[in-house]
Amino acid sequence: MDRRDPERAPRGPRRRPAAPLGAAVGLLGSLVGCSGADPVLVALPEPAPVEAGASAPADPRAGPAAYVRPAGVYVDVPHLLRTRVAEGRDELLAQLGALLESEALPNGHGQALRMERGALRVLDQRVYMVQVPLPEPTRRMDVFAALGLPPPVGEPIQTHRDFRYHNERGTRLIRLARQSPDNELITEVEVWDLIPGEHGNRRR
Repeated sequence: MDRRDPERAPRGPRRRPAAPLGAAVGLLGSLVGCSGADPVLVALPEPAPVEAGASAPADPRAGPAAYVRPAGVYVDVPHLLRTRVAEGRDELLAQLGALLESEALPNGHGQALRMERGALRVLDQRVYMVQVPLPEPTRRMDVFAALGLPPPVGEPIQTHRDFRYHNERGTRLIRLARQSPDNELITEVEVWDLIPGEHGNRRR
């Protein structure tokens, strides 16, 4: 059973050349691949006029409403966590920037992807960890709103390096890296949906 410490998740973006796109295969193709051909336009009948004061009936052909990042949210971590890469490629790139580097993790734990503004871990095409270096040190209780997370219910485990919230709000682990042991300013956040190899990936 792997006991890999979550602290060993890939750190924030390094100043290094971007990985050549020609090396991106499989999973990476979902992040750098092109979208398919444009759909064929079909002529639709004009909608019937709506009387004053009446609401238009819902169009049964309409799909789900398009996602919009909430105002004031730097990275919408709950939206990105558990996302299937092929389906959420555009939003992953929009919020975390271009793919810089990829690494296969040992013991079948998927892939680590280093992005311009953060990092991901992906297993079976689904994001199970999002790491976000903050643009500036931020007060601990303000971090949650900045990343779209609800306020914590429980108290964290504190060390001189971080605050750790276990099994909080449907996540396995929220780790807040401290700027200093002398204050509660946070410089980086990791949110884990699961920790591979831990009790069959079941949350305790």
